[in-house]
Amino acid sequence: QYVRDFLKAHPESDYVLPQEVVDKTIDKYLEAYKLLTGREL
Repeated sequence: QYVRDFLKAHPESDYVLPQEVVDKTIDKYLEAYKLLTGREL
């Protein structure tokens, strides 16, 4: 969702994501993985 929200809000970005958006997206995927598997990567 962070990526989609950023791209909608910044169409001039030419699809380059700031590190903050990348980091938040990674955090969400890691959280989902832990919830599904009970393990951390």
